[in-house]
Amino acid sequence: MKSGCKLFQIHSLLGLVTGALLLVISLSGAVLVFEREIDHALNPDLLTVPTARQRLPLNHLYEQTVKSYPRAESVRFRRLPQERGEAPEMNVAQEGRYLLVYLNPYTGQVIGQRQRYTFLIDWLLRLHYSLFMGTPGEIVVALLAVALMGSMATGLIIYRKYLLKVLLFRVPLVGKNWRVLSSGLHRIVGVWSLLFNLLIAITGFYMLYPVFTPAHYRQEEPEPVTRPFTLSLSLDELIAASHRAIPGFMPRSISLPARADGLIDIYGSVPGYLLLNPYGNQVTFDAVTGSVREVYDLRRQSFLTQLESASGPLHFGYYGGTTVKILYALLGLTPAFLSLTGGLLWWRRKRPKAPAARRTKGQQVSPQDTGRRRLPALRPGEEKRPLAG
Repeated sequence: MKSGCKLFQIHSLLGLVTGALLLVISLSGAVLVFEREIDHALNPDLLTVPTARQRLPLNHLYEQTVKSYPRAESVRFRRLPQERGEAPEMNVAQEGRYLLVYLNPYTGQVIGQRQRYTFLIDWLLRLHYSLFMGTPGEIVVALLAVALMGSMATGLIIYRKYLLKVLLFRVPLVGKNWRVLSSGLHRIVGVWSLLFNLLIAITGFYMLYPVFTPAHYRQEEPEPVTRPFTLSLSLDELIAASHRAIPGFMPRSISLPARADGLIDIYGSVPGYLLLNPYGNQVTFDAVTGSVREVYDLRRQSFLTQLESASGPLHFGYYGGTTVKILYALLGLTPAFLSLTGGLLWWRRKRPKAPAARRTKGQQVSPQDTGRRRLPALRPGEEKRPLAG
């Protein structure tokens, strides 16, 4: 078998095997690009509050959450408000459940709660990276990313002669029949989405790579059940100190320790570095003295570290505005589209061809057809007769 045929078979097989799952991953990913917009549109009373002149101290919001959930084992600021009128999101661990609690930062009132992975955005996120199957599902999705890389690589070789022509719009889309149309669409969409799909596959695999490492399965002693940390320091003063430690620092999350002698971590972003993880910068404080213990500024890290930090923003597209998100959503559907058109082409090639219709008795053949169609052979004893007409 020629190498070209083998590549085509591999390319087809990868698309056929992963087609249905890629459809699920593509659709969920296209929606998750607009996760913030969709979540705010569906839950305006939970995520936004009327603005007032001045918000309460963060310590007050923390204490109010602890008071409202007396059986909580831990409480932390999962998401700090980035805009006026945005409700802070608290992560409350209680009786084996993780609750997301929302407060009015101007009054301190708890305005609502919801459990992780029970609402649309979290539900789609869990579907996207694990197919609701936990670690086995993460392995399946990681292997899907590898298959997508293989499909793109084989497609690049198969259609290499068309790359420049497609990019220069020199390959017309012909709608002669469904096979020709699907073949043309498959080629054109595949070329235009090639780099994007490689980017999505590589970043997706990188984020799920830990499931293949021994550390992911290492059994650790469970931490004893504790009560929420008692604050003795002002969180607002620690945030001011984080601004001094990292110029331009924008705090987004606060993690509090389980013990009084632990560490307080403030995570956030820096302006002008949209491709870096928005939670990738970190300032660590001593929970007793408030002194700075560690500063992790992504801007001072190596290029490889910054590239690793960019995997999340590059995968989900939340580094750009509406135009970037629309582009991500449309291109994110192309793996499913390519699997569909590739499946149609494979089915058309494998479908047995119908036998040529026999010419009926007395059917006339025009002289123009004699140069294109082979005449039926004469049986022994038949005399040759001139063609009619």
